[in-house]
Amino acid sequence: MPVAFAFNAPLEIFVIAEGDVTFAEVAVLLDELIDDPRIQPGTGILVDSRKVEGAPSTPELRLIARDLAPLRDRGVNRIAVCADSMFVYGIARMFAVFAELIGIHVAAFRDMDAAKLWLSSSEAAA
Repeated sequence: MPVAFAFNAPLEIFVIAEGDVTFAEVAVLLDELIDDPRIQPGTGILVDSRKVEGAPSTPELRLIARDLAPLRDRGVNRIAVCADSMFVYGIARMFAVFAELIGIHVAAFRDMDAAKLWLSSSEAAA
């Protein structure tokens, strides 16, 4: 499966995505996260998309952002996305605009260390 998650720490979810990521795969991931009792206020998500080759369409990204609302309501307020390719980096930045509309801060990074630093910073939680 090109999209999977694990808890790195009590308040950090690590998502790894690779290949051609579909809307359906992201929807399944969100359902699993929404149902996970370990999510609590202050939980952040770190997405490693350095091996992603394809992504959902723009309308699908809007739906995905909207579908983040239950996670926001449970306390997820930030998502860091690390991407190697300009294509995926650009998609992550566009997704950030959609997610911001529902109150989740998303930031795109080209460097995993910078993504981790932003995710753990007190500024990101504001």
